[in-house]
Amino acid sequence: MIKARRIGHAVFETKDIDRLAEHYTEVVGLVVVAKERDRVYLASNLGHLAVELRRGSSTGCRKVSFEIAPETDLADAEKDLAKHGIRTERSNDTAPGIANVLTFADPKGTEVELFTSWNALSGEQSGKSIAVVKLGHIAYFTPDLPKAIEFYSDVLGFRISDWIGDYFVFMRCNPDHHTVNFFKGERAHMHHIAFELANFEHLKTACDTLARNKIDLSWGPARHGPGHNI
Repeated sequence: MIKARRIGHAVFETKDIDRLAEHYTEVVGLVVVAKERDRVYLASNLGHLAVELRRGSSTGCRKVSFEIAPETDLADAEKDLAKHGIRTERSNDTAPGIANVLTFADPKGTEVELFTSWNALSGEQSGKSIAVVKLGHIAYFTPDLPKAIEFYSDVLGFRISDWIGDYFVFMRCNPDHHTVNFFKGERAHMHHIAFELANFEHLKTACDTLARNKIDLSWGPARHGPGHNI
């Protein structure tokens, strides 16, 4: 079985790439590590690639990447996925710091990218404003919750951490409480993306930064539930 070790980066399609890039640099505090005509790559201060923005005709999360064990041969991973009837594609240099990847689609249509090694990245300047530590988790709505759970557990080695009722599951691939979340929903789309902060003082600073940027806050243990009580 393939076993994911951590979440890598998320790929977002957007109609206004300049505005979204400004938000992630000026508010979230990621740093630009590479730019192309229709793409912007952003990393944390630690050098972890966190977000890729792509110019497009619609908006949404199009891909999420996961690191797997460095000793894994991607050819073996490809064979393992084929046993589940999953079609894959091998690619090189799809993003800064990542040389070889294996790409396929999950049951709700989001592309999944696996990689075994990466290089730390550095931008032209340090992160501003919040300066998040890393990409934490991504949550999605999915019309077939059992199928999503089965795929991420049987194919990628995730484990269930918690439930809210029978409609919202938290899944992990490492000691973090969760890396992906799935809600029951009528159609597949992203619910939210989360970034990790260093400590409570960092959280307080983040709240001040968001308020200065006139971004509404909705927070607290009753709001989120399992895993993240601050």
